[in-house]
Amino acid sequence: NLGLPASALAKLPPDAGVITVMKSDQLSLAQQSVRAIKVLSAWLLVLVLGLYALAIYLARGVRRQTLRNIGWAFVLVGLIVLVVRRVAGNYVIDSLTTATYRAPTRHVWLIVSSILGEIGAATILYGLIAVAGAVLAGPTRPATAVRSTLAPVINRRPGVVWAVFGFVYLMLVLWGGTHALRTWWGVLLIGGLLAVGVAGLRRVTLREFPDAGAAASDRSFAAVAQSLRPRRLQHNGGDSGRAQPSSTTRSAADEIVRLRELEDTGAITHEEFVRGKQLALS
Repeated sequence: NLGLPASALAKLPPDAGVITVMKSDQLSLAQQSVRAIKVLSAWLLVLVLGLYALAIYLARGVRRQTLRNIGWAFVLVGLIVLVVRRVAGNYVIDSLTTATYRAPTRHVWLIVSSILGEIGAATILYGLIAVAGAVLAGPTRPATAVRSTLAPVINRRPGVVWAVFGFVYLMLVLWGGTHALRTWWGVLLIGGLLAVGVAGLRRVTLREFPDAGAAASDRSFAAVAQSLRPRRLQHNGGDSGRAQPSSTTRSAADEIVRLRELEDTGAITHEEFVRGKQLALS
């Protein structure tokens, strides 16, 4: 290309202008190491989560406290990962670069270690969710008040609860804020754990507030039955003081039709419709 004669090129050594970055045997070793790290990291994740699940299963009587401690452990590990990323990055940048190239090298390090940062932030987020769930199921006064408020819906409208849970989780998956929410196994794992938490919360509210929502329904149906009864007319003497019978009294058939419409719209359950029908007919 430079126009040099063949006789001049023949005098150059065969390795002239050749820069060896990595030999083939070294490249094969690096590839095997990367594959081993990938497989090991996946199985270590499964092992750690399995051991945590086993710890919760064996902690009979103190499972809530165990879940809370596991959540705080996740938060601690996430903080350590973020601190190690920053400290190691500062050490590498200060040791291998000069002041002239320090800024671009720092950007390169942040890009290279971005996955590590995502893992640390996601671990903190999952730990806080576990701690919040453990606190919500605890005996504190605020937690009990929250469960008491949610109990009528959770106990008597499980379909609505699961529909809301599915919608919110679908929005989380579409958002994909963490690495796990962008993988199929992470979506299934996190969804399963959150579903177990919702089912556990419903089991707690059913045990603590078994009649939540029933008293209000009984009072409403009692009011309906009271409105269906004939009103007794009071006579104060004379035609001018005589009360006239009300023509707006609803018949039992009309009330049953109204209850059927409420059931069709989901405002009341079938059991509440049957109870209201019996009250109306009585």
